[in-house]
Amino acid sequence: MHTETISIGSELTSGATVDTNASWLARQLARLGLAVARHTTLPDSMAPLVTQLRSLRTHLARPAVVIVTGGLGPTLDDITREAVADAFDAPLLENPECRKVIEEIFRQRGWKFAASNLRQALIPTGAEVLPNPRGTAPGFYLVRDDVHLFSMPGVPSEMTGMFTEQVVPRLQKLTGGTAVILERILHTFGLGESTVGETIAAHMTRGRNPEVGTTVADGLVSIRIRASAATETEALALLNREAAALTPLLGEIYVGSDDDRLPQVVARLLTARHETLAVAESCTGGLMSKLITDVSGASAFFIEGTITYANEAKTALLAVPAEMIRQHGAVSDPVARAMAEGMRSAAGTTYALSATGIAGPAGGTPTKPVGLVFVALAGPRGTTALQLSLPGDRDRVRQRAALAALNLLRLELLK
Repeated sequence: MHTETISIGSELTSGATVDTNASWLARQLARLGLAVARHTTLPDSMAPLVTQLRSLRTHLARPAVVIVTGGLGPTLDDITREAVADAFDAPLLENPECRKVIEEIFRQRGWKFAASNLRQALIPTGAEVLPNPRGTAPGFYLVRDDVHLFSMPGVPSEMTGMFTEQVVPRLQKLTGGTAVILERILHTFGLGESTVGETIAAHMTRGRNPEVGTTVADGLVSIRIRASAATETEALALLNREAAALTPLLGEIYVGSDDDRLPQVVARLLTARHETLAVAESCTGGLMSKLITDVSGASAFFIEGTITYANEAKTALLAVPAEMIRQHGAVSDPVARAMAEGMRSAAGTTYALSATGIAGPAGGTPTKPVGLVFVALAGPRGTTALQLSLPGDRDRVRQRAALAALNLLRLELLK
């Protein structure tokens, strides 16, 4: 069944707000066997939305599902109701039950009631109301010419709740549960996307089921596996078989799947071994510590993190010899090693990581250009250091450096 999603909001088209609804909906729809053919983001403007909806009503293959999020608020720039009413020839009518619910919400919460809130009680003729227990804006479900349109609020918590409780049962009835699409993401670190693609090229042939492709995000090259089958059990079996075939091809660059990324893998390994970690950061400025402590339960293994940005701090807090810094420079292999060793000694941990480098955009020289980073790991088996030449802006260099340090520890823990 042809499926499209539309996100409404000038804050989305301007880039002021990231549209998390679209990606969440695509994943949920896939589990129902509905692959999103196209996603459109439109501003809070009547003409573009009406044009888009009329086009969908006229040209889509039937039957079709269209899911719209956003534009159901009480203000004049919330125009989704009016646009749907215009495009689908379904004049707006006030729904008495919706009005009663909205007025009761304001009464219970002690809010001052504004007449403009009654705009949220206007529903296109013939549409079925989708209750919204998490907010004041109800959604609605309208069918015209075998186009099934679901309109939901743009607030993520309201949208996800309404989709799960109201939309999913209707879609299941509509599709008859004839197909399921499941997805798994395998994360890698250490090789570029083209190299990863060459490694798994035999699995990326067009038309295969499961479908396999690569993406790059947050410093990781990820492999997307999408399997389609009549049942969830069959789709899961396809996913498991494909993942089992891909993982050996990737070797040590394979990190984990889905939400299992570098910080999570390192956390799990350290916790299982009852070992501890401290970090000493210069160019990463606390990013390593953040990535680690973003993982729930990090207190089981993470002891401390120190940001020694200035040379004097490296000497005072990590016992890096001042003469070493003068001779080799703060951005050097010896200093990175000394930082890790000093941190491990001071914190009394099993392992310690360090990072020192030139994140840019200023500070580079012909012999030590922007993007030059050294990361080091001190542990029971000695100290290891890596020299990195990282492309990109300041944020990318820092992110990649922090991940490279965590990956150095991951590889050590897997030995």
